[in-house]
Amino acid sequence: MLRYLIPLLAAAISAGFQPRAEAQELAAVGVHVGSWHSEPGFNNTNPGLYLRTADGWTAGVYRNSIRRTSVYAGWTTGTALTDGVRAEVTLGAITGYQIPLLPMAIPSVRFALGDHLGARLIFIPRISPKFGAHVVSLALDWSLR
Repeated sequence: MLRYLIPLLAAAISAGFQPRAEAQELAAVGVHVGSWHSEPGFNNTNPGLYLRTADGWTAGVYRNSIRRTSVYAGWTTGTALTDGVRAEVTLGAITGYQIPLLPMAIPSVRFALGDHLGARLIFIPRISPKFGAHVVSLALDWSLR
């Protein structure tokens, strides 16, 4: 997993040093913490990292539920529900599962824990009635804006 984290960190650092006209402004950095699965036998320890630009472009890497490395990229959009609570969805693609590249539509709710820190609850629905599990995952993120 380290081979994926190093390029993500390099991109985050370099985004801060490039002129705004040439690079997306980095808006948030997040850490995948863990998950709960509706079925037994899955990995609930899912460390990882994700980055999001001000325009919503999102990329990340984490240790997935079947103990493989997943890399994903997509676009995140959402709306404020109340002061400090925001509903979002990330649309894109992800690797690391039985199918080499899967489309994804992942809803989440972010709860502000202060000016910059937030806790994000992520819901990943079961992809098939015969395979997988419903998943609730926790991530922490830091707004850089």
